Amino acid sequence: LRCSLILEVLLSNNFAALLPRNELLSLVLPLLRLRQKLERALAGETRDGKRVGASNDTQSLLAKVTFLLRNKLFKLRNISKKGQEDDNMVTTLANAVGDQLRKADSSEHLKCCGDALIMLCRVLDEPGACSQIYQDAVSEWSTKRTTRLKASVFDDLIQQIPSLAQVLLTHPLCKAALEARTPFLKSEAFRLLSSVLSIATLSGTNEKGSDSVRSSIEREIPSFISALRETLENEEMKKTKRLRDILKTAKKWIEFGTTASSLDQCSVSETQEIVRLLSEIAEKTDSEPVKRSSGDLVSLLEGFIKAVEAAKAANDSQPLESKKAKKKKKKKGKKK
Repeated sequence: LRCSLILEVLLSNNFAALLPRNELLSLVLPLLRLRQKLERALAGETRDGKRVGASNDTQSLLAKVTFLLRNKLFKLRNISKKGQEDDNMVTTLANAVGDQLRKADSSEHLKCCGDALIMLCRVLDEPGACSQIYQDAVSEWSTKRTTRLKASVFDDLIQQIPSLAQVLLTHPLCKAALEARTPFLKSEAFRLLSSVLSIATLSGTNEKGSDSVRSSIEREIPSFISALRETLENEEMKKTKRLRDILKTAKKWIEFGTTASSLDQCSVSETQEIVRLLSEIAEKTDSEPVKRSSGDLVSLLEGFIKAVEAAKAANDSQPLESKKAKKKKKKKGKKK
């Protein structure tokens, strides 16, 4: 407890600004491991699996370590960004924190590990170095029955660093929407995709890197369309409340795809199949919101299909027009 009081002083903004970046970041993993050890002791289990009683000191120290992590270390904003060598160290540390994340015994420890990852992303020159960590986390959360991960880990990243979440989470979440092991997890993947594509996070077009953020989302439009088709074919996903939320997400993504011309990458036959499925849902449902949302999506997608067919017809007619133009030029040349 005495050492924790000293750490609290060192982690205040006045002193933390004087400490080297590596020294500050080196505190993350030991404090997370200590917190987990204290939490297990408080639950009546040690690392050896023996039952022990938890003292008041254990409770106090656990509360203090949690406070140091969440209210001091993770809230530091003046940690300098170094070069490639230090980025490699931070990436290694982030991988170790990712391992802690998957082993979390409680929601509280999961929150601490998730916040630690977010802090490390902030200090990296290339936050994309954490991409594999989040891809693996989404994959485990959506497909592994015994996982300890929860959607709150991804919610926190979306809320705290929206632009980074769009880069790191869009691809794995589209995959999860298609491959998650239960209807509930698929619904959660669609909910997270809705948050990723919120209007608020896309409005800052002048932000640094906004073009790369938008392009990272645009690339995933075909994956989203495939996941949507698969979902609409699944009878378990057609419960009214579940379907209503999925259709809201779909409308947001399809409107974005239409604006960004990203739907051009999608298969017309797959889009036509989605139109058929939506029309079928609209006919069978008793829910007015579902019927209305289905109709709106059908209108959007039919407009896209017509635009693609018109563009194709225009391209097909161009060679004929060019041939006619050449013949006219030849005739004029002969007259001369």
